[in-house]
Amino acid sequence: MSTPASPTAPALFALEGSIPPRQIPAAYRATLGLTAFAMVLLPLAYLALIAAAGYGMYLWAIKGTFVFSGNGGGWIKLLVYLTPLFAGGVLVTFMVKPLFARSAKRSAPYTLDLAQHPELRDLIAAICAKVGAPMPVRVDLDCQVNASASLRRGLLSLGRRDLVLTIGLPLVQGLTTRQLAGVLAHEFGHFAQGAGMAFTYVIRSINHWFARVVFERDEWDRKLAEIAEGADFRLQLVIQSARGGVWISRKILHGLMLLGHAIACLQLRQMEYDADYYETQLVGSDDFAATGREIARLAAAGQIAFNELGSLWRTRQLVDDFSAFVVAKRAGIDPKQLAALEEQDLGGKTGWLDTHPSNRDRNAAAQRLALQGILRCEVPASAFFRDLPELARAVTRHFYRGQLELAFDDSALVPATAALDASKANAASHRARERLVGSVLDLTRPLVWREPDFAPPPALTPDTLAVALAGRRAELDRLRPAAERETVTYGSILEHVLLVEQGHALISAGVKVVPKVFNLAASDLAEAEQERAAHGQRLAAKAAELKPFESAFHAWIALVGQAARAEGVAPHLPAEAREDILRLSRALAALAPWFEQFPAWHRQQVALAAFFANHKLLGENHAAAQVFQGRFNAAAAVGETAIGLVGEAPYPLVGSGGTATAAAILRGALEGMDGAARLDVVLDTVATTYFRLVSLLAARGEALEQPALATGQAPNVPAPVPDATA
Repeated sequence: MSTPASPTAPALFALEGSIPPRQIPAAYRATLGLTAFAMVLLPLAYLALIAAAGYGMYLWAIKGTFVFSGNGGGWIKLLVYLTPLFAGGVLVTFMVKPLFARSAKRSAPYTLDLAQHPELRDLIAAICAKVGAPMPVRVDLDCQVNASASLRRGLLSLGRRDLVLTIGLPLVQGLTTRQLAGVLAHEFGHFAQGAGMAFTYVIRSINHWFARVVFERDEWDRKLAEIAEGADFRLQLVIQSARGGVWISRKILHGLMLLGHAIACLQLRQMEYDADYYETQLVGSDDFAATGREIARLAAAGQIAFNELGSLWRTRQLVDDFSAFVVAKRAGIDPKQLAALEEQDLGGKTGWLDTHPSNRDRNAAAQRLALQGILRCEVPASAFFRDLPELARAVTRHFYRGQLELAFDDSALVPATAALDASKANAASHRARERLVGSVLDLTRPLVWREPDFAPPPALTPDTLAVALAGRRAELDRLRPAAERETVTYGSILEHVLLVEQGHALISAGVKVVPKVFNLAASDLAEAEQERAAHGQRLAAKAAELKPFESAFHAWIALVGQAARAEGVAPHLPAEAREDILRLSRALAALAPWFEQFPAWHRQQVALAAFFANHKLLGENHAAAQVFQGRFNAAAAVGETAIGLVGEAPYPLVGSGGTATAAAILRGALEGMDGAARLDVVLDTVATTYFRLVSLLAARGEALEQPALATGQAPNVPAPVPDATA
């Protein structure tokens, strides 16, 4: 049996008419060469600055010997003579170093074989012919909400038809075919600019290089700073003079960079208008504006998706199709956020230092053309790609391994739809928790559940469960307003206490501190201990005021866990819902050692931050340095301590089977981390786990409050956690 042939490109689209060549403004043509010349002068100015510094050193070495005339002050004269030579040598070294510094190595792109996608090849060829641009020699795909045109081999491709088109798959999956074709026409418009493409490459290369010289810091900078801090005052004078020279040189270069940027921006904006002209000719003025709006929405969704990808990676999971995940997030953007994006899109103004015109100005230019466009196409963009879902998954894997440098196997990949369902479930459970406790729940005073808390009383039935849940909710509703106010006060007291504890820790280590910085009356250790005790008592008193509300919530969550264990209630629950509640409540109890330890770990983090922030005050105080090193080592060891606390406790937030262990999840999150960063990872993992478990149980508990349970019917309990978390 033969396989039917795929539709040909002419059957997918039609280009009716021609695109007149763009009439480049005379002012733009006249200033193009002048701008390029001015940009080339900037690196020459940098080289001249190096030469001037070197020549200044030479003159001082030859003529500066006059400082040795007269009697006495030998070492002072020697210092005066050597300081400019040393500072100049450091200055020249730091200025020459960027000339030989290599750029960060880029990962190999994912290149599309156009022979395997003839429909896309024909579309690209047709648009190139209409625009008057050369056919790209290579088409790359990535996961960015963007498309770009570039020179394949950099400077070696100048003056040649050696161009690369890069297409972000979120555009393919998120735009209509007309919108995507318009984006391609825009990029081919850059191709058609010929000399303009070369000009853009030179400008961007020079600006990027200047930015590296001005802002990039490396091991040499760090070492120079360390030597300056530990040296005696004479050597410090020499080194600080050198650092001052480096600082001044970078400020000069910063000025050159801004000057070059300002010179080039007018030309770069004009090139964008030129490329917009071709897009508008192809798809029309209205579609041009619609495309810009949709790309802005996809870009916002891309940022949301990327943030959630980080949450997924904490549990060593990744979505299998990142582009589809971005598009799904776009569909879920809140209408208020869409309105804000629309306002931002239409309200922006073009600044003098902007490389692109504002969307408002670009839309206005497109509307002045008043065009309908020549592209006729009614099929989705996926028609131009053979097996787009599989292609998108391959590009996604390449994105993870090549650009994000993540080490994983395919078992870590979960369907984007599952990740999206999990994200929605998490959001819904978060709202359920907020309805119950508002902003009161805080891990600095954790509510902890143990397995005995979930042991049901013998007489628990659907009727008594409903009454108990309703009573606890009523109590929560009554106490919540005051509890939320007291929580704010508790937070203020805790912040004060932590600051006092920081000061106390530094004073205990023998560091001289400014008392008022740490809310202390004096820098005396005894007084600091008294203030710490007094503020600690205030904090404990405020925590006691919050106990009634927290106890009510503790009892409410305990009832949810008891329902899945009670012989009189469990049979009325759907089997999957019952098992889900059991998994979540067992994990909440098994991970209690983590949650109980969180306040101490948090204080450890805050205290360590105080030492980091005041490391200069340590000076040559070896005792203080040892205390700091001890705290640093303790923070680094928290990871293994946390892993040991939970043993083989299951981690139910990965997969419906709950086969992962909390220790394995934390060990994976700590991979590649060292030093105090391990403490930060532990705190983040513990807090995320705690609030997710409590939120999911809150959502399941709300379902148990339904009247259906009391009548013996199965309640509408939320589905179990999907096989992905976000």
